[in-house]
Order: sequence, then C-alpha cells, then structure tokens
Amino acid sequence: MRAWDIIHFIGGVITALAAIKAPILGFIMAIVFLVYELNEDWHIRDEAFKDIRAYLVGLFITALAYILHGVIGYG
Repeated sequence: MRAWDIIHFIGGVITALAAIKAPILGFIMAIVFLVYELNEDWHIRDEAFKDIRAYLVGLFITALAYILHGVIGYG
C-alpha cells in the first residue's frame, strides 16, 4: 500500500461525508477528482486507476458504514 492510497482513501471518506450534508457538494467533489485523475493519467500515464480505486474504496466504506448505522441504529 502506497502513502498516496491512504490519502486518496481519505479523500473518498471526505467526499462521502460531504455528500451526506450536501449531496451536490459530494457530487462536485467526485467529478472534480475523477477529471483531475483522468487528466493526469492522460498526460503522465501514472495509472490513475489505482488512485481512483483507493478513493472509491474510501467512499464506499463510508457510505456502507452510514447505511448500516441507520439500519442497525447504534446511536
């Protein structure tokens, strides 16, 4: 695991948390991230899919935790 994976994971978590309070903000953050990564990959061929994967894992885990929290009802 690269240090950048952790940073991209945290970016996904922040996006998911932002989307809870302001869905349009979460959407904009995700689009900006994807455009940036794809543009970077297009220019320097840095295998952006690895960064996008780490970002999406953070986003999905946070969303799953939020959903389970609502279903199970802890707190």
